[in-house]
Amino acid sequence: MEPDNSCSEVCNLPDSSHPHTLTHHDCFRFALKDYFTIYVFLGPFSEDPKTWDHSGRLVGIDGIFVTRNLDNCENCRDQNENGLVDSDVIPLTTPLVAYWRRKEILEA
Repeated sequence: MEPDNSCSEVCNLPDSSHPHTLTHHDCFRFALKDYFTIYVFLGPFSEDPKTWDHSGRLVGIDGIFVTRNLDNCENCRDQNENGLVDSDVIPLTTPLVAYWRRKEILEA
């Protein structure tokens, strides 16, 4: 099977170079005692959360789903007592390349 050189072609990088940019986050799952969402933006964004889901600068979302009431969920209580950490990685390479291309076109 041939290696995928699509990133090299898009980024104008040597074939042997496949850099990827990621954002990684860790958080205590029950930190807010309710479900919550982590939004990742590239550049400035509105302070109005109602606009975030449709922002052109939004590059990733991670929903942390938890129960509000631990009374009826033994597994949830165990996770809370043990300080369960939720981890996720959101890839940024494609949005960064798109941003770079748009800036290049605007500055040309």
